[in-house]
Amino acid sequence: YAKAVLESSYGLIESSWKEEESWRKVEVRIPVNATAQIVLAGARLNQLSEESEPVATAEGILSADEIVDGVILTVGSGNYFFSYPIQ
Repeated sequence: YAKAVLESSYGLIESSWKEEESWRKVEVRIPVNATAQIVLAGARLNQLSEESEPVATAEGILSADEIVDGVILTVGSGNYFFSYPIQ
């Protein structure tokens, strides 16, 4: 389990993750009027969900790209709950 908090000029940015059984669960909070890039190491787009919904159709996800070692997302303000199987 890990957690980080940063006070930005827009407000608090928070991120935490934990592993349960064979799943990684990541929680991210982005303040109002901000955007963020999130890198999810070891994730694959076809196995990544946000609040049990495929990330491709989840609200607030501005872009999602698979990279060599995971997925990079651009998101708008809001609370996000990502989950994906550990590779």
